[in-house]
Amino acid sequence: MGGGYLLFGVTDGSFQADGLADETFAKSDVGLINRVLAGSLDPVPHITKALIELGGKQVGVLYVEKHDHGPVVAIKNVGQDVKEGGIYFRYVGETRLIKPGELRQIIAGREQRAIAEFSARMGRVAIGKEATIDLDSGEVAGTSGKFVIDKALLPNI
Repeated sequence: MGGGYLLFGVTDGSFQADGLADETFAKSDVGLINRVLAGSLDPVPHITKALIELGGKQVGVLYVEKHDHGPVVAIKNVGQDVKEGGIYFRYVGETRLIKPGELRQIIAGREQRAIAEFSARMGRVAIGKEATIDLDSGEVAGTSGKFVIDKALLPNI
């Protein structure tokens, strides 16, 4: 979710710049990479590509832009490692299937933001006054205006 870099032509672990073996990376189409990702993942990570010189060797760089709507869900199989319906999360040094604890944290965070937004809206409707709620229609009315709560949420109130 925070964005990051993928380096090609660098040895894992030692981070030694070995350089690219051929022109495959240089000739790759970043637009095609983004189209494959758009058809395979949701939300879609956006990728930019660059070639840099590191230690006198040419290294390929893919930058994955930050997004705020994680985790990423595979909407179809991609190769051997990405399976349809898999929920992927970025851990330190790796992206892999999400653990239940992290998924619960994401859901809880979204619930807290929704409650805070709802509370802020209620505060704007009934500034300094009480509001009334019609539990049949979901309409909340105050001195400054009104809004409607989705009927599916009313049993939880």
